[in-house]
Amino acid sequence: MAFNRSIDIGIVGAIHSVLLLVIFGRMLIGLRTRPPARVESAVTTAPRADAAVASAIIAMVVYYAVFTAWVVRPSLAGPLIIDPAPWSAISGIVLAVASIALIVWTFMVFGSWRLRAEIDSDHELMTGGPFTLIRHPIYTGVIGTFASTLLVVPRVGFIVAVLLIVVAHDWRARTEEGVLRTAFGDRYSIYIGHTKRFFPVIY
Repeated sequence: MAFNRSIDIGIVGAIHSVLLLVIFGRMLIGLRTRPPARVESAVTTAPRADAAVASAIIAMVVYYAVFTAWVVRPSLAGPLIIDPAPWSAISGIVLAVASIALIVWTFMVFGSWRLRAEIDSDHELMTGGPFTLIRHPIYTGVIGTFASTLLVVPRVGFIVAVLLIVVAHDWRARTEEGVLRTAFGDRYSIYIGHTKRFFPVIY
């Protein structure tokens, strides 16, 4: 354990409580501020958009199932890969704070964010703020928040769950890029030519 069982559970629980509060809070704001009626013919939805969202939800459900199992009995989340130290847990907290801050920053500048990969008449092509560095800063923030757990509780079950989250969000990103390329054409092609998907320089 990084500290002791109660503190480790509190750290991971607090991180994800804040993450879910930020995401669901933004979804609620979006529902309240979005125009009540849209012309469906003016909405372009990416192929397999719903399946991509579902895959991300399933991956998160797997993660929280592992988290619940770990709370009940640590061994149910699989064996430890390494024995974490306090400095590792503190690094995880720093990563989580930075990741959630990135999500909040993105929400602040991205007024037309949608849960599904769809484009309607008021959709903006964002290239400023965090989008100057990466194409999907929200997904980077989500991945970073879940990955921060591995610095607190490096168990096999969490590693598998985080890998599923990475794969699911990569699929979501690819589906969104397809519909954005269709909607914005050369403008989007130029944009993706000088940005990475999740991590500057790397990927």
